[in-house]
Amino acid sequence: MSDFVDGNDQYREDDAEADCMALADLIRRLRSTDPVAALSSLLSELGLGKYALLHGRRFEVTVGVGNMPGCSVELVGAEEALASSGDGHAER
Repeated sequence: MSDFVDGNDQYREDDAEADCMALADLIRRLRSTDPVAALSSLLSELGLGKYALLHGRRFEVTVGVGNMPGCSVELVGAEEALASSGDGHAER
C-alpha cells in the first residue's frame, strides 16, 4: 500500500485520487453481470479507433477459464475484410 507521500514528504493527492478511481473501476467491472458491458468497458480504454488496421474488422474473442485463463482472438469474415481493404493479408 502507498501512503502517497513523495520523497519531499508531499502528499500526492492526484495519485491517490487516480488510484481510488482505478480501484472503483475494477470493482465495478468485477461485479458486472453483463458480459458485453464488461468487455466494452475494458475495450473502451484502449482507443481502438486510432488503429486503421482494425477499422471495419469483426473479431471473435474467446475467454478461457480454469487453467487456461487467457483469451484468443480470431478475425471473423477475413475474406470480406481483406477484399475491401485491398491489402491481401490479415495480421493478428
